[in-house]
Amino acid sequence: WRPNPRRNLGLRPGRSPPRSQVTIAEPCEFTLTENQRRALEIMNGVSNVYIFGPPGSGKTTLLDLLHAARSSSRRWHFGDFFRLLHERLPEHGRSLPKTLAALTGEADLVLFDEFHLHDVADAVYLDRALQWWKAHGTQVLATSNYRPSDLMPNPLLHSAAEPVIGQ
Repeated sequence: WRPNPRRNLGLRPGRSPPRSQVTIAEPCEFTLTENQRRALEIMNGVSNVYIFGPPGSGKTTLLDLLHAARSSSRRWHFGDFFRLLHERLPEHGRSLPKTLAALTGEADLVLFDEFHLHDVADAVYLDRALQWWKAHGTQVLATSNYRPSDLMPNPLLHSAAEPVIGQ
Protein backbone atom coordinates (compact mmCIF):
# COMPACT_ATOMS: atom_id res chain seq x y z
CA TRP A 1 0.00 0.00 0.00
CA ARG A 2 1.13 3.52 -0.66
CA PRO A 3 -0.55 6.88 -0.01
CA ASN A 4 -2.43 8.34 -2.94
CA PRO A 5 -2.19 12.17 -2.93
CA ARG A 6 -4.99 12.36 -5.53
CA ARG A 7 -7.42 11.33 -2.78
CA ASN A 8 -6.90 14.70 -1.11
CA LEU A 9 -7.66 16.87 -4.15
CA GLY A 10 -9.55 20.01 -3.32
CA LEU A 11 -7.82 20.57 0.02
CA ARG A 12 -5.65 23.57 0.66
CA PRO A 13 -1.95 22.76 1.07
CA GLY A 14 -1.11 21.69 4.61
CA ARG A 15 -4.74 20.87 5.45
CA SER A 16 -5.97 17.39 6.30
CA PRO A 17 -9.37 16.04 5.37
CA PRO A 18 -11.90 15.59 8.16
CA ARG A 19 -11.38 12.31 9.99
CA SER A 20 -14.52 10.86 8.43
CA GLN A 21 -13.11 11.45 4.92
CA VAL A 22 -9.62 10.01 5.34
CA THR A 23 -8.84 7.39 2.74
CA ILE A 24 -5.91 5.34 3.89
CA ALA A 25 -4.22 4.18 0.71
CA GLU A 26 -4.56 2.70 -2.74
CA PRO A 27 -3.63 -0.92 -3.47
CA CYS A 28 -0.18 -1.86 -4.69
CA GLU A 29 1.70 -4.92 -3.38
CA PHE A 30 0.18 -5.24 0.09
CA THR A 31 -3.24 -6.63 0.97
CA LEU A 32 -4.91 -5.87 4.28
CA THR A 33 -6.53 -8.71 6.15
CA GLU A 34 -10.20 -8.44 7.05
CA ASN A 35 -9.24 -7.68 10.68
CA GLN A 36 -6.88 -4.90 9.53
CA ARG A 37 -9.62 -3.40 7.34
CA ARG A 38 -12.06 -3.42 10.28
CA ALA A 39 -9.43 -1.82 12.53
CA LEU A 40 -8.89 0.98 10.00
CA GLU A 41 -12.62 1.60 9.82
CA ILE A 42 -12.83 1.77 13.62
CA MET A 43 -9.85 4.14 13.83
CA ASN A 44 -11.38 6.60 11.41
CA GLY A 45 -13.14 9.20 13.53
CA VAL A 46 -13.16 7.46 16.92
CA SER A 47 -11.75 9.43 19.85
CA ASN A 48 -8.99 7.11 21.12
CA VAL A 49 -8.14 3.61 19.95
CA TYR A 50 -6.04 0.85 21.53
CA ILE A 51 -5.13 -2.07 19.27
CA PHE A 52 -3.39 -5.09 20.75
CA GLY A 53 -2.34 -8.43 19.34
CA PRO A 54 0.62 -10.74 18.94
CA PRO A 55 3.83 -9.61 17.24
CA GLY A 56 3.59 -9.81 13.46
CA SER A 57 -0.17 -9.28 13.28
CA GLY A 58 0.09 -6.03 11.29
CA LYS A 59 -0.48 -3.42 14.00
CA THR A 60 2.55 -1.33 13.06
CA THR A 61 1.61 -1.52 9.38
CA LEU A 62 -1.80 -0.05 10.20
CA LEU A 63 -0.17 2.69 12.24
CA ASP A 64 2.25 3.52 9.41
CA LEU A 65 -0.58 3.65 6.85
CA LEU A 66 -2.59 6.00 9.01
CA HIS A 67 0.45 8.19 9.68
CA ALA A 68 1.22 8.38 5.94
CA ALA A 69 -2.37 9.36 5.19
CA ARG A 70 -2.58 12.08 7.85
CA SER A 71 0.01 14.82 7.52
CA SER A 72 -1.35 16.26 10.76
CA SER A 73 -0.23 13.25 12.80
CA ARG A 74 2.75 12.63 15.08
CA ARG A 75 4.12 9.11 15.45
CA TRP A 76 6.40 7.72 18.15
CA HIS A 77 7.57 4.41 19.47
CA PHE A 78 6.10 4.58 22.96
CA GLY A 79 9.45 4.21 24.74
CA ASP A 80 10.99 6.93 22.56
CA PHE A 81 8.11 9.28 23.39
CA PHE A 82 8.68 8.92 27.14
CA ARG A 83 12.44 9.35 26.79
CA LEU A 84 11.83 12.51 24.77
CA LEU A 85 9.16 13.74 27.20
CA HIS A 86 11.50 13.38 30.19
CA GLU A 87 14.33 15.01 28.22
CA ARG A 88 12.22 18.02 27.18
CA LEU A 89 10.36 18.67 30.44
CA PRO A 90 13.24 20.74 31.93
CA GLU A 91 13.37 22.86 28.74
CA HIS A 92 9.77 23.92 29.43
CA GLY A 93 10.05 24.59 33.16
CA ARG A 94 8.84 21.04 33.95
CA SER A 95 5.44 22.08 32.59
CA LEU A 96 3.76 19.06 31.04
CA PRO A 97 1.26 21.11 28.99
CA LYS A 98 4.04 23.23 27.46
CA THR A 99 6.13 20.15 26.75
CA LEU A 100 3.19 18.33 25.15
CA ALA A 101 2.41 21.39 23.04
CA ALA A 102 6.02 21.50 21.85
CA LEU A 103 6.11 17.77 21.08
CA THR A 104 2.68 17.53 19.52
CA GLY A 105 2.69 20.78 17.56
CA GLU A 106 -0.40 21.16 15.38
CA ALA A 107 -1.05 17.42 15.22
CA ASP A 108 -4.63 16.26 15.61
CA LEU A 109 -3.59 12.61 15.81
CA VAL A 110 -0.92 11.08 18.07
CA LEU A 111 0.21 7.56 17.21
CA PHE A 112 2.06 5.26 19.61
CA ASP A 113 3.64 2.03 18.48
CA GLU A 114 4.61 -0.68 20.98
CA PHE A 115 2.57 0.85 23.81
CA HIS A 116 3.30 -0.59 27.23
CA LEU A 117 2.86 0.67 30.74
CA HIS A 118 5.10 -0.67 33.50
CA ASP A 119 5.95 2.46 35.51
CA VAL A 120 3.39 4.17 37.75
CA ALA A 121 5.06 7.59 37.25
CA ASP A 122 4.66 7.21 33.47
CA ALA A 123 1.02 6.25 34.08
CA VAL A 124 0.52 9.57 35.89
CA TYR A 125 2.18 11.49 33.03
CA LEU A 126 0.15 9.54 30.49
CA ASP A 127 -3.11 10.26 32.33
CA ARG A 128 -2.37 14.00 32.24
CA ALA A 129 -1.22 13.81 28.61
CA LEU A 130 -4.43 12.04 27.55
CA GLN A 131 -6.48 14.71 29.31
CA TRP A 132 -4.44 17.46 27.60
CA TRP A 133 -4.79 15.86 24.14
CA LYS A 134 -8.52 15.38 24.67
CA ALA A 135 -8.92 19.06 25.65
CA HIS A 136 -7.05 20.03 22.47
CA GLY A 137 -9.08 17.76 20.17
CA THR A 138 -6.23 15.35 19.54
CA GLN A 139 -7.02 11.70 18.88
CA VAL A 140 -4.65 9.08 20.30
CA LEU A 141 -4.11 5.70 18.72
CA ALA A 142 -1.83 3.09 20.29
CA THR A 143 -0.72 -0.37 19.23
CA SER A 144 0.56 -2.93 21.69
CA ASN A 145 1.43 -6.57 22.21
CA TYR A 146 -0.26 -6.33 25.63
CA ARG A 147 -3.91 -6.83 26.49
CA PRO A 148 -5.19 -3.93 28.64
CA SER A 149 -5.34 -6.26 31.63
CA ASP A 150 -1.61 -7.01 31.21
CA LEU A 151 -0.56 -3.36 31.40
CA MET A 152 0.99 -2.45 34.76
CA PRO A 153 1.28 -6.14 35.70
CA ASN A 154 2.35 -5.45 39.29
CA PRO A 155 -0.87 -6.06 41.28
CA LEU A 156 0.12 -3.40 43.81
CA LEU A 157 0.25 -0.74 41.07
CA HIS A 158 -2.30 -1.97 38.55
CA SER A 159 -5.25 -0.29 40.28
CA ALA A 160 -3.41 3.05 40.22
CA ALA A 161 -3.07 2.79 36.44
CA GLU A 162 -6.61 1.59 35.70
CA PRO A 163 -7.94 5.10 34.94
CA VAL A 164 -5.27 5.47 32.26
CA ILE A 165 -5.79 1.98 30.89
CA GLY A 166 -9.53 2.69 30.62
CA GLN A 167 -9.05 5.84 28.55
